Amino acid sequence: MEGLLQDLGQPLSEPILPNAPETPPTPQQLQAMRQVLEKYMEFLPSGQLLN
Repeated sequence: MEGLLQDLGQPLSEPILPNAPETPPTPQQLQAMRQVLEKYMEFLPSGQLLN
């Protein structure tokens, strides 16, 4: 789990939560996050997701 948190980004310098972003993540940002998460977690193909 420690490796995942290190790969996702830098620790906050202040112990407060930042404001939520005003716009949703771009497809490129989502892909970058997914690539990091796939190192540590297993994902089902989108066609096999439960509704």
